[in-house]
Amino acid sequence: MSEILSTKTVAASELETSATISEQIISIRVSPNSYFVVLFLTTFLTGFLVYLERDLIALALFVVSWLCFPILAWTDRIVFDGKRLTRTGFLPRVWAWTNSINFRLKISDIEQVESQALRTLKRGGNVIYRYRTTIQGKNLKFAFASGGEDYRQMIHKIFPLLSHNTLDNRSIELRDYFSEPKETLRKAAFARIPSAEVLESSLNEFQTADKHLRTNSKIKDVGGEELEKADYLHRLANELRLSGYLLQSLEAFRRALVLNPKDAWLIFDFANCLHSFAGAEKSEKLRRKSFAALRLAETRGKTDGDFLARLGESYFQYGDPQRAAAAFQKAIDTADASFRSVRGLAEIALREGKIAHVILHFATANRLAETRALRRWTKNENEYFSRLNSDEDYMELEISRVNLLESLENSKKTCLKIAFIGFPAIIIGIKDVGGEELEKADYLHRLANELRLSGYLLQSLEAFRRALVLNPKDAWLIFDFANCLHSFAGAEKSEKLRRKSFAALRLAETRGKTDGDFLARLGESYFQYGDPQRAAAAFQKAIDTADASFRSVRGLAEIALREGKIAHVILHFATANRLAETRALRRWTKNENEYFSRLNSDEDYMELEISRVNLLESLENSKKTCLKIAFIGFPAIIIGLLSDELITNIGWAISCVSLLIWVGLIVSQNLLSARVPVDFNDDEE
Repeated sequence: MSEILSTKTVAASELETSATISEQIISIRVSPNSYFVVLFLTTFLTGFLVYLERDLIALALFVVSWLCFPILAWTDRIVFDGKRLTRTGFLPRVWAWTNSINFRLKISDIEQVESQALRTLKRGGNVIYRYRTTIQGKNLKFAFASGGEDYRQMIHKIFPLLSHNTLDNRSIELRDYFSEPKETLRKAAFARIPSAEVLESSLNEFQTADKHLRTNSKIKDVGGEELEKADYLHRLANELRLSGYLLQSLEAFRRALVLNPKDAWLIFDFANCLHSFAGAEKSEKLRRKSFAALRLAETRGKTDGDFLARLGESYFQYGDPQRAAAAFQKAIDTADASFRSVRGLAEIALREGKIAHVILHFATANRLAETRALRRWTKNENEYFSRLNSDEDYMELEISRVNLLESLENSKKTCLKIAFIGFPAIIIGIKDVGGEELEKADYLHRLANELRLSGYLLQSLEAFRRALVLNPKDAWLIFDFANCLHSFAGAEKSEKLRRKSFAALRLAETRGKTDGDFLARLGESYFQYGDPQRAAAAFQKAIDTADASFRSVRGLAEIALREGKIAHVILHFATANRLAETRALRRWTKNENEYFSRLNSDEDYMELEISRVNLLESLENSKKTCLKIAFIGFPAIIIGLLSDELITNIGWAISCVSLLIWVGLIVSQNLLSARVPVDFNDDEE
């Protein structure tokens, strides 16, 4: 009796607490899963930028993401002021504003409340549950999860204000029995229920509980005091179950069933607890016992329509749609049709693909709905499935959408698995190259270049691959690999391989961006491969990184000459003359500088040179034509030897004349290949 009095005292204190809560504004932090995903992606991108040696951008991205997203996640809350739910986060409000949707939801507009229990950790006979509740209405969805007092306050403040039919089974249980775990354990101690460690040895008793129920139900009727104590134990057992103390909950149910074995609701809640414990223990035998207890509860409460509707929901949740449909139908036959039972039949019909039955049941549920929000939801569902049933095009669109969503979900999981597979390779690769590995990489590097110059391109590429595994950050190694890949692309006439060779060159550029000699060589390769813009950038970077080098300045002169910028050519050759290391190079750059200076200052000389170059091109083209004509005469000579001497003479004439002209063109080309002397016009004067 003292236990019951203490329980009433606790219940009174809870009512006072809930009254105090109702006068306050309650808020709870939104589940930060999306923020963690974005933070993970930005952190990964930061690491990738560091790998690409974009350190400044990586640092900026890391600082901004790790400062902004935790603040955004912390300030993103769901607030309830007694009348409406509001999302306070900055990003959700911006999203709502850009899409012209509301971010507030009135209590009267809530259409559905669903709660899920996730087992996060199992310890002995106890399970740590994390509850996630989703509130929906008017195309808005608010989701929050347990993890503190805020969740209990939100549950105790919102759920009592909602219609019973708006809540699912789990939400009803949370509304009625969810309490603070320490307070629940204190109640269990007052009721003298042993700890989970003690009860583990008596686990086998619950496997025959249904037999005890059948025998005890025939022994005696329940008195008033026993009924009150059984109700107390019933409530305590549900509180223990929702708090994760499953063994103690089963013990409380056992004691309550000894006192009142005929109570259908008591047997129903005991079956739910036994099913949760079977899932935690992964015991098929206990799961079958929980279904047996549900069937026993069905026989005890066969005249209670509300009970049968709740029972049908449990059957459906546990994967037995046939028994669920029977329970819903029995609820309708026993009493007048209720919203909950008709909605359950609609969900079962939808699972079985009976669209016409779904439409019928939602139409009936619309007539039985108690609130405007439920009527709006059932009306929308009825119109949606009616359109599906009558419009084949709409049906195809929806099926395509659902199939695409499933494909995207599967692809998302696959991509994430592949990404996680790559992480060990990244971690293994993050290490300094040791002396022995560096020596082996240098040997393979040299061998690969020797193979490349000898024409063994595939073997050279394999040697480069092995060297890059040992030393993937060597700019010269990547550069030579890119040259080999470009040669192989030319041999295979593969545009794809050519693009990959350019990608390797760009990677080498990032690796060797502080090496002036390397950048000069890289610029020459870019120019040789037909990319003068990147070549000019590489030469300029070489000059900016270190002091101007002969090679980089000469490269800029060649690019300027290609672009027809004579003044730039003169300037670069003058600079190259000052940087030349040998007398031969100084003589050559001086001659080039004087030649282009004369071209730039003397128009007559320019015309002479242009005429000479054009004539050389004409001679080259004529030489090729003559050689082709000469080869055409050879078949005539051979044919004439076999048939007619006249044809032979014609063939000899064509070939001889063409070859004589070809020789003359070669001599003329050699005479004109030398530039016109710089002082040519001065000597004539």
